[in-house]
Amino acid sequence: MAGTEIEILKPEVVTSRVPQFIPLEVIESIKANGLSTLEDAKLMKVESREDYDMAMTFRRQIKQHRERIASIADPICDGLFKAHRAACAVRTEMDKSYKAADEVLDTRQKALVEKQRVEQELLKAKQLAETKRLEKERADELAAELEKADEPERAEAVRNAPIVIVEPVVPKLVPEGVRRVWKIKSIDLDKLIDYVQANKKDFSHFLEAAESKIRSYKVDNPKAEIPGVEFEHADSIPVK
Repeated sequence: MAGTEIEILKPEVVTSRVPQFIPLEVIESIKANGLSTLEDAKLMKVESREDYDMAMTFRRQIKQHRERIASIADPICDGLFKAHRAACAVRTEMDKSYKAADEVLDTRQKALVEKQRVEQELLKAKQLAETKRLEKERADELAAELEKADEPERAEAVRNAPIVIVEPVVPKLVPEGVRRVWKIKSIDLDKLIDYVQANKKDFSHFLEAAESKIRSYKVDNPKAEIPGVEFEHADSIPVK
């Protein structure tokens, strides 16, 4: 198709083009100075108020360097961001009808998959019931033979023995590659708390998910005490 082609850049190609925006010597100079600054920072001790003030002075110098870096790089980043946003908007517009078409077929495929899954489960249940019936008949026949052989106790044991059934193998109706994705429809918090409490080892990850919310609550309510939660703190020192 005639027209202007869009150049697709690989990440390493994009990286190699950065010097076109920021002179390479400037980048190398800033990086070298940064490494030197890092080494100086590692050598500084903060064991007195005088040391603290010296560290703050040094941090102000670091802040100035970082502001210079931002003044050099931010216009480029902003321009690329705006171009990225415009390109994304064009992509969304071009893709809109294709996405809608895909969703139409996806919905219909899911409907068929659900129908086939139900049919597969029904077939499995039917075969399982038939297998149980045959096993029961076999046990009854064996018990009858034992009774004829004057072995009533063994016959009774056969009749009362649990029927062990191997799960039947049924034809797979659901297409290959289809997997079931679960989503939460609603949560009964009281029941969930009871369940987690009864299964603490298996649900420790619940606390990880809730941790950020708990921290935010503590920031907004520093005097608040939450039963079962032990807090620790660290100071954040702004550089002004």
